[in-house]
Amino acid sequence: MSRTGRLSSVFSRWPTILAVTVLGILVASFALSLATPHYVAQADVLISPAEKQSTSAPAERTVASFAEVLGGRTAASGVVKDLGLGRSIRSVDRDLSASVVDGTTVLRLSATSTSADESARIGQAAARSFLAWLDTQDTTLSASIVSNAVPPAGPSQASHGLWRVLGALIGLVAGIGIAAARQRADHSIRTPAELEEIAGAPSISDGALLVVRHGQTGREAVDSAVTRIHAVGGRLLGTVLTMAPVKELSRTGYGYGYGYGPEYFSRTTGSPRTRGGSRRG
Repeated sequence: MSRTGRLSSVFSRWPTILAVTVLGILVASFALSLATPHYVAQADVLISPAEKQSTSAPAERTVASFAEVLGGRTAASGVVKDLGLGRSIRSVDRDLSASVVDGTTVLRLSATSTSADESARIGQAAARSFLAWLDTQDTTLSASIVSNAVPPAGPSQASHGLWRVLGALIGLVAGIGIAAARQRADHSIRTPAELEEIAGAPSISDGALLVVRHGQTGREAVDSAVTRIHAVGGRLLGTVLTMAPVKELSRTGYGYGYGYGPEYFSRTTGSPRTRGGSRRG
């Protein structure tokens, strides 16, 4: 089968792919519901030039370097000392981040914590630590806090959508993999085109053979299959009985067979009638 045909066969199992994708989203949502909520408090720090140079804005590169200090180990060290936290500087550093607001000289600081109040205290302490650091530097620039960090009203939801998208992608890949595995394990021929490709010759269909497995296929399944064949205007040529207990038949000394043929079906009811015979050995 060509690559296009294989892909088409895999995606023909779209219910499986869809179900596993939805399952991935549900699993991601469930994992988020169990995760510890995180709160993010923000503070804004304005970088200003000296009064005598108030007409010239600070260089963008300088402001960007200040953002790295505000969201880095220097500010984290000041937070640990200021608040007396029983945490390492490295752990506090991971909870701090800062960036430059586009088109301005404002540094936006974000402090993350599992407590809303603590996130605000860490953010405010980091801003104060940065101001103290800037006073020790040989620069004409100054900084001021223009927006204090306050406790956020609720936990951060910024990453929830990302996790759901990730769950959907993982579910989609898994669904395609499962569909491909099922398709590879399925050796049935479903369309005349598949038969022609395997046989290497045009297919001619006069009717259908009903395959019945001994001891497994029930009467209701046979009735349903016959009804479905007739419903689409198909012609039932006969039946094939498989997995017959040969040892049992030879031990009893007789054989018994039965079959369904087109002459044994009522077109109106689709219900089969059987015939059988026996021969003593």
